[in-house]
Amino acid sequence: MLAQVGVDVELRKVPSNDFFAKYVNVGAFDLTYFRNVDNIYPSLLFPVYRSDGEQNYGKVGAPEIDKLLDQAGAETNRAKAVELLNQADVLLWKAGHSVPLFQTPQISAVRPGLANFGAFGLSSERQYVDVGWTS
Repeated sequence: MLAQVGVDVELRKVPSNDFFAKYVNVGAFDLTYFRNVDNIYPSLLFPVYRSDGEQNYGKVGAPEIDKLLDQAGAETNRAKAVELLNQADVLLWKAGHSVPLFQTPQISAVRPGLANFGAFGLSSERQYVDVGWTS
């Protein structure tokens, strides 16, 4: 499918035990696929999207993005934090940080009667004060 948009791809298989240590962590790749899962709290995304973040494997970023992330992380007003994160998101897309190819399935198992908790998919997670038992 990438060839359809002018991107030539040569697959290079590497041992799974070496994938992160010898390739991803040190930036020895042009294109790679893996998924960061269960990043519920915005602060857990900072290592991924800050230009000096240890999980920003492509080293893509900008001082403006870092500043917005820092401000959002220090913000106690949730609405203001979300506004700052949305501003950072716009800049991240312009920078071409990463391209999500699809939403991976998320499966959660909970006891019957637990409300407002489960697989959130692309929606916003609920606040824990919204989670509770129906009976």
